[in-house]
Amino acid sequence: MTEPTSLSDEIDFRAAERFDEAMDTIARGNDRLFARLLLLQWLAGIALAVLVSPLFWTTSSTFTPVQTAIIVGTMIVFPPFYLAVTRPGSRLTRHTIAAAQMSIGAMLVYLCGGRGETHFHIFGSLALLAFYRNWRVLVMASAVAAADHVILVLFWPRSLVGGGWHWFELGTWVSFVDIFLIRSCVLARREMKEVAERRAQLEMAREQGEQTVREQSAALRVANLIERMRQCGFVEEAATVALEMIRASFEARIAVYRTADPVDGTLRFAMGTGPGYDALDQSLSQTRPRLGEGLAGQAWQAGDLVIVHDLKRKGGMASSLPFKAEGTWSGAAFPIRRPWGRRSSRSDRRRASIRSRSSFRRLRSITSTTSVR
Repeated sequence: MTEPTSLSDEIDFRAAERFDEAMDTIARGNDRLFARLLLLQWLAGIALAVLVSPLFWTTSSTFTPVQTAIIVGTMIVFPPFYLAVTRPGSRLTRHTIAAAQMSIGAMLVYLCGGRGETHFHIFGSLALLAFYRNWRVLVMASAVAAADHVILVLFWPRSLVGGGWHWFELGTWVSFVDIFLIRSCVLARREMKEVAERRAQLEMAREQGEQTVREQSAALRVANLIERMRQCGFVEEAATVALEMIRASFEARIAVYRTADPVDGTLRFAMGTGPGYDALDQSLSQTRPRLGEGLAGQAWQAGDLVIVHDLKRKGGMASSLPFKAEGTWSGAAFPIRRPWGRRSSRSDRRRASIRSRSSFRRLRSITSTTSVR
């Protein structure tokens, strides 16, 4: 499925996911239902062969009715039962169940000597198969029901009342019922899609509200961070304060401080902290991104906060490979250029808060690294 690129695409993407989840739940539940039902029908067929079939079948050239119920019933029931246990929810499973349900109905018709009342089993099976809300399952079942009765006409004509055209009459009635059942399936799926779309819209609205709260909280944290750094007398002290506050405020795994080298135009590693820092110490010291390279280089070039939600998919993240190897997939970097050692005024703090709030409107994941210039 294509990844969403806009808000409407995101809603459509989520709605499709919710619809697929609902259909999968329905399919799995019906697979389990029919697995038990087929076993019960098989046992009922054996009971009919013992109690009812002798009234209609006095002799058999090949198998007795009891043998037919046991052998043929096993061949019909075992494949869909196995698939329902091992592959619930799959397309093959539900179509195999539909074929087996109709085939078990044809066997019951044969065991009962073609009694008209037994044919109601076919129409009841169609109604049950409509629980899948999939019209293709009904088409499969109807085709198998017609084929089963053609076989009965050809090989056991005495099992059907009404002569050789009985299969055509049955097919006509089955098609008549299918028209309404298929229409109900189509309407049900349409309603499920509408429900999934409304659910996706509600989820997006809730997440946007939560995101607004997180952005405002993040803006206050950055403003406090800048204020604390201004109170420091040295760059190293300010960097240490910044790294610790970033990790504490944003629950970051790793925080890194780099300084710009005016000679070769790269960002040189200065210090770092975090639970995953020790494993990256050597890699970070050897990595010196240039302007526009990696997460730190892009923040250096933009002169503003840069947030990457997925380092694996974002291009130009070659210098962020150490973080990927450590399992850190999201990160943020921002430059700090104001002088140290002076206390900011109220207007300075207000401008910093506004600027930080604007920058953090794009923040959706945990900050994992920072670059300071």
